[in-house]
Amino acid sequence: MLASEIARSLKLDEIIRAEQGTCLAAFADTLKRAPDTSIEQFLSGRPADDRSKLVELIALDLRHCKKRGLPCHIESYFERFPNLLNDREKTVDLIYAEYCERRRYREEVKSEEYYRRFPEHRKALEYSFRIDGLFPDESLQFDQLGQPVLNMPEEGDEFLDFRLVSELGRGAFGRVFLAHQTNLSDRQVVVKVTSLQTIEHQTLARLKHPHIVPVHSVHRDDLTGLQAVCMPNQCAVALGDVIKTWRDSGLVPQRADSVLEALRELIPLELRMEEPDTESPPFPARASYVYACCWLMYTLAGALAHAHARGILHRDLKPSNILLTAQGQPLLVDFNLAFNQVESQGDHKAFFGGTMPFMPPEQLEAFHPTQQGSPDHVDPRSDIYSLAATFFEVLTGQFPFGEPRKDQDRLTELNSQIERRHDELPSARELNSRVPADLDALIVKCLRPKQDDRYETAADLAADLKQFLEDKPLRHIGRIPNRQIALKFLRRNRRRLAVAIVLVACSVVFGGMTYRNHLEQVRLEAENKEKEEKLSHSKFLQRLNAEVRVEAELELLDDSTKNDPKQLPVVIHRKANEYYGQNKYYLAIYAATKAIELGYQNFQLFWIRGQCHANLDDDEQALENFTAAIELDPDNGRLYLSRAFTFASSREGFYDFDKALLDAERALELGTTDKDPKFFYLDVARVFSAVTKPVKKETDPARLARLPVVLRKAEENLTKALDLGLTPETVREQNDSDRFRMLDPVLDRPAIRQRMGLVSK
Repeated sequence: MLASEIARSLKLDEIIRAEQGTCLAAFADTLKRAPDTSIEQFLSGRPADDRSKLVELIALDLRHCKKRGLPCHIESYFERFPNLLNDREKTVDLIYAEYCERRRYREEVKSEEYYRRFPEHRKALEYSFRIDGLFPDESLQFDQLGQPVLNMPEEGDEFLDFRLVSELGRGAFGRVFLAHQTNLSDRQVVVKVTSLQTIEHQTLARLKHPHIVPVHSVHRDDLTGLQAVCMPNQCAVALGDVIKTWRDSGLVPQRADSVLEALRELIPLELRMEEPDTESPPFPARASYVYACCWLMYTLAGALAHAHARGILHRDLKPSNILLTAQGQPLLVDFNLAFNQVESQGDHKAFFGGTMPFMPPEQLEAFHPTQQGSPDHVDPRSDIYSLAATFFEVLTGQFPFGEPRKDQDRLTELNSQIERRHDELPSARELNSRVPADLDALIVKCLRPKQDDRYETAADLAADLKQFLEDKPLRHIGRIPNRQIALKFLRRNRRRLAVAIVLVACSVVFGGMTYRNHLEQVRLEAENKEKEEKLSHSKFLQRLNAEVRVEAELELLDDSTKNDPKQLPVVIHRKANEYYGQNKYYLAIYAATKAIELGYQNFQLFWIRGQCHANLDDDEQALENFTAAIELDPDNGRLYLSRAFTFASSREGFYDFDKALLDAERALELGTTDKDPKFFYLDVARVFSAVTKPVKKETDPARLARLPVVLRKAEENLTKALDLGLTPETVREQNDSDRFRMLDPVLDRPAIRQRMGLVSK
């Protein structure tokens, strides 16, 4: 364990308990009994191997001395144990451990002091302090090199020309207040007080955009060294605070007006103000949550494009640096780390900063002591990366590459974060099924590790986001599924289609025979189109067969198979299972069909084909294969349940209320052989619940009369699954990942809502 890990630990007692029986735990126990015991005295009676733990003992002794108010200069330990100086890495780690302990006790710690005391280790210490800036301790207020914020004003204070009314927020560099400017008729403003002498006001002076918060004026207090940046009161809250309103529940909102509801809760009524007249379109309150997130991202991409066109990078985009007004208008703030490409002429002195979960790999690599990262590598595409990482969290409630671990060595965690960004790219669609495939592809493109693979400019990103909002194909993304293209076309042309329907209706009334001929022509065209689609599908399968044949007949057939042809169907059956597990549905269908053609009549082969066809939305073929599987194994409850799923969730004319219920009842009658039966009863509940959704839209008295009974059965089986140990969190995750949301009706039942810990409607 590193000395700095012990020095940074907020729960050292837990570390000691975990180290029971070790030298470190023994020393901690000794210090409790005899506080004046030195390390030398402790080691004098212990095995020689314990000297390998000397660095940990020194870190613990540092903490012990600070608690007792004793001086704890690391040089004294180097004098007592000179062999430590032979290990450069341990030496730097111990120096950094002293720095952390002094910060813990709110001492005034300056980096320059350590550079003077240890000039031979200056470069290594610089990187340690810079990496330290990526892991801010929110309980203390330090600048990025360790200097504490002193003499910070509080609520109610008079500071310069401002009367500070209330604190709106605080960060590593200062605090933000709602204030009255006393020398200008007590106008209400927002004042950011910081210990850093930033050039944010100079940066913002170059920017005039409705979605970038401007600066009224800048004031400095020579006595305290603090700087106050005066900005207009936009009566807004951070996007991060909006996310917190639902993040803990794990339930991503479905409607855009959920954002406005959160804003009404977060912004007091007395602080709200009318939205200023701007050319910006209103927040899409009647749209879906995903659409609203895309609109926010589009609006901010335009603001970034404005800044980038003037040579200014933001370099710290994250939810807390995006504000939302009460009307849902986004505002970009906090250009503390902004960099002016035009005027800097290569001076990156103030570069180091940012927030780790949202930083691109090239910005993280600039912190690394050994990798070839440089501030020069950060460009507009880095801001695009951070914007996409921000909205990944907004869409899913999770960071794209995980939250930085505070219990791990910081350089190790920095390496881990960089590696994750170069590994498999995250998918927002996997975490939130309502994210369309093309929007997911757009975010993935922004998060690519190589800058050349991202959007070239924020303007290009804004153009594609506008295409998405207008239901048009994206210009910078590859081909998306045909179904999504068709849906976009229908939504984009719904007004024209509505007019066309009216015209068709008029032609029905006034056209007579002409219209009937037209209908016949349309019918023939539809039949021809269907035939063309089937022919196209057939050609695709033929091509696929040729491809799979190479794999099935060359890869699958090892020497033992060639010598024993009877094993061929078994091998292909095994391969069909493998394809299905990899979501290669067409390949799985081909392999299963090949095994069946070879005379291998196994119910699992038909079940695999049925599952694949169901996932490909071919319900007719799915039902045929499930029925064939049941004929081969009529006592298998799982097979009936699979067919019931198809009857209950079909959207292509194969929905059947009665057949779904019969199959679900039969599955219950046969029971399950699952080792963990709670998921069997969960699936039964899903069928009973899903089958009632279309019934609510019908007027058939017989079916409507059965609705309460069916829902009660869904409730009974879900309750049984919960009694068997299924957690409410698993149930919610299952339903959120289900594109049909089959459990929605039963989750509205009062008893289930109470059992699931949901708020009553």
